[in-house]
Amino acid sequence: MERIVDQSIVTKKNAYAIMFSVAMLVAMIGFSVYRYFDIGFWSPLEVFAELMIIFVLIDRAQSKITYELDKRVFRITKKSFLGTQVHEIPYKDVFGIYNYIPKLVGAVKFRHTYRLHSALDGRKVWTLAYQVMNKSKTENRKIFFKASEELLNGLNQRLPNKVRITEEEAVRNIILSEKN
Repeated sequence: MERIVDQSIVTKKNAYAIMFSVAMLVAMIGFSVYRYFDIGFWSPLEVFAELMIIFVLIDRAQSKITYELDKRVFRITKKSFLGTQVHEIPYKDVFGIYNYIPKLVGAVKFRHTYRLHSALDGRKVWTLAYQVMNKSKTENRKIFFKASEELLNGLNQRLPNKVRITEEEAVRNIILSEKN
């Protein structure tokens, strides 16, 4: 099987939305500073919260994500100004890849959830459910990612009957693995 590499893409619509949001937050900070000089009321918590939101927006927007399919692992590399994170998921540990649908409560508890996709990428969000052995304890984890059709087809070759499944099928795979 060939090695497949996919990267996050930037759509203009999402870039404009992020730029508009950052501009509005900068304007709010400007208003807070103006209010301080005008009436002497200073709210450092408000300015701090706005700065943190700007920080998170810029981090989500400028992140570069690379998805790689190797012989034995699915590797996701996230590069941002906070550093580089590399996640390697062996194919044997994958329960399923399904379309992301927001829910308040799920049937299975996931110990960790990673959002490894760019906010500027306009593609559909997929969920990768997998397990990890952590200090003699098995943990269920999930990753939210955005993939091209080529990457999904490559994953389907390596993980037959586990790609583009329903969330219920992935949950069933998790429950069946916990019984063994």
